[in-house]
Amino acid sequence: MQMAKAENPYVPNWQIIKLVGQKIRAERLKKKMSITKLSAFSGLSYVSISRIENGHKNLTISTLYDLAKGLKIPPRDLLA
Repeated sequence: MQMAKAENPYVPNWQIIKLVGQKIRAERLKKKMSITKLSAFSGLSYVSISRIENGHKNLTISTLYDLAKGLKIPPRDLLA
């Protein structure tokens, strides 16, 4: 009897995560918006937004939509 091979564990692509974070920060700064203001408009915490922008947090699609809503832009504009 053969044993099943172990699947490779999921490893996030931190390079892409950092690029998306940079894109979010660039859009926020283009609109002259503080993290505090984006937090109020998106419903996300200041800390979460900061960690996303700095590439320290992998965000979900739902979070991406919340940030786009807060920035008043289409979510596709935040993708790298």
